[in-house]
Amino acid sequence: MGGRGAYLEKGGFKWQEYKSVGTVEGIKIIERLDDSGKPNLPLYSKTPETSYFLFKDDGIQLREYGKDRMPDIDVDYGHSHKGSDILHIHVWDNLDRDSEVRNFTVEDMKKYGKILKTAGIKF
Repeated sequence: MGGRGAYLEKGGFKWQEYKSVGTVEGIKIIERLDDSGKPNLPLYSKTPETSYFLFKDDGIQLREYGKDRMPDIDVDYGHSHKGSDILHIHVWDNLDRDSEVRNFTVEDMKKYGKILKTAGIKF
């Protein structure tokens, strides 16, 4: 898995910045290998249509990637945004993450509820 600047246009990565430390419902839990202090997920996934979990001091983040290996959405838990509940979603558009968030819907709960409960989220 790579991070910003590590992605090669023809596919793959120049170096590995993350390691897998487990799974939740088949989704890899990853963490950074360096001590940069940036607990974030990679901007590109290694494979199309995949997801990664990141467990941080202030909660968790689940990022889903599309066919182009770029982020589609972030499901965040453990911190709040103005006007949002603790559990919320950020939508990505062409490598730009919307700073506005949306609260979880019934459909989101159907899609992510089991995964988040298995990850230890209590709601």
